[in-house]
Amino acid sequence: MDKKEKRSFSWFWKWFLDNKFVAGLLIIFLILVNINLFTKVSYLFFPVWQFLAIVALPIILAGILFYLLNPIVNFFEKRGIQRIYSIIGLFILVSGLIVWGVVVIIPEIREQVTMFVDRLPGYINTAENALNDFFSDPVFDRAQDQIAISSERIMSSVTEMVQNISRTTVQSIGNFFGAVASIFYSYCYDASNFILFTKRWEKNRSLLCSISTYENATTYFKSF
Repeated sequence: MDKKEKRSFSWFWKWFLDNKFVAGLLIIFLILVNINLFTKVSYLFFPVWQFLAIVALPIILAGILFYLLNPIVNFFEKRGIQRIYSIIGLFILVSGLIVWGVVVIIPEIREQVTMFVDRLPGYINTAENALNDFFSDPVFDRAQDQIAISSERIMSSVTEMVQNISRTTVQSIGNFFGAVASIFYSYCYDASNFILFTKRWEKNRSLLCSISTYENATTYFKSF
C-alpha cells in the first residue's frame, strides 16, 4: 500500500509539481482568478481607494521633502546643532515658503492668466489682420500665379509620363503575345515537333491556327 502511494505521489510530483511549465500555467491561472474576483467585489475596495487618494499626495510630498532636506539636517548635525532643532527650523522655513507662495505668487499668476485670457481675442485679431495683409500683397499674388502655373506644368508632365509608360507597356505586351502566337502558329503546321499535340488536336488544327502571320498577330494585340 505504501509503495502504491509513493508511486502515485512520485508520478504527481514528476509531472505536475516538479514541472516548470505546468507550475507556470497554474500560477497564471491563479492570478487570473484573483483578478476576476477583485473585479467582482471592486465595490468593497472603493472606500480604500478614496482613502489612499486623500492620503497618498501628502505621503509622497513628505517623502520628497525628506530626501531633499535630510542632507541639510545631517550637515547641521555635523556642525553641532541637534537634529530636532534643525528639523523644526527647516519645517518653519518650508511652511513660510508655502505661505508666501500662496499669498504672493498664486495671486500674481492668476492675475497674469486673467490678463492673457482677456487680451487673447485682440491677439487673434492682430494675427488674422497680419495674415490677410500678407495674402493680399501683390507680390504674393504674383507668386501664387507662378505656383499655379508650375503646378499645372508638373501635373501635365506627370500625366504625359504615365501615358507614355502605359503605351510602352501595352506595346511590349502586344509584341510578346505576337511572338508567342507566331511560335504557336509554326508548331501548328508541324505538330510532330510539338509533344503535347495528339491526333485529336491535329484534326482541329485549323481552328487553333486562326492567326495566319506574325504581323497580323502583332497588329491584333497592339489594337488593345
